[in-house]
Amino acid sequence: MDPAELDSAAKVVTDLSGDLRPVSDRAVKDADEASSSTAGWSVSAQLGQIADSWRTALTGLHRSMDGNADALRSTAAQHRNNEQLVASSMKVG
Repeated sequence: MDPAELDSAAKVVTDLSGDLRPVSDRAVKDADEASSSTAGWSVSAQLGQIADSWRTALTGLHRSMDGNADALRSTAAQHRNNEQLVASSMKVG
């Protein structure tokens, strides 16, 4: 495995998470605002539940994506370190 490919994959995940974050934040904010603007209506509570559900799910998604990107970077670093250790052990001298 080429560590550079792992680093590239980590960057893609990080970039995608960054691109999704404002969109997902806006979706939650819009659902919260819809719930607030319909206070007193029966639909208000359901809109609030939708906002809470989306907030939880999207927060989990972003945490997972961030964790996966970190794991990819860590794996790349471990591969580089292992390659250096193997190369050092093969030096005759």
